Amino acid sequence: MKRIEDAMKPSTQTPQKEEPKVTSTLTSTAKQDLKGLLKETYKQGILKVDHSEKVDCMTDGEALGLLISVVKRTL
Repeated sequence: MKRIEDAMKPSTQTPQKEEPKVTSTLTSTAKQDLKGLLKETYKQGILKVDHSEKVDCMTDGEALGLLISVVKRTL
């Protein structure tokens, strides 16, 4: 009975939050092209920060945001 009562009591442990998984649908070719584009835009002064080394860790949204910034600044 004691084990059943203990099992029915609410747990005092706080559930651990799962870290959201970052998924990327960019192909390796697209990542390489983006790296090259970001390096070039940095060299040309279009972007003030070289983001090329961060491409492998970027979400699709972050990559798209940078691409939008590059396009807007070069128009």
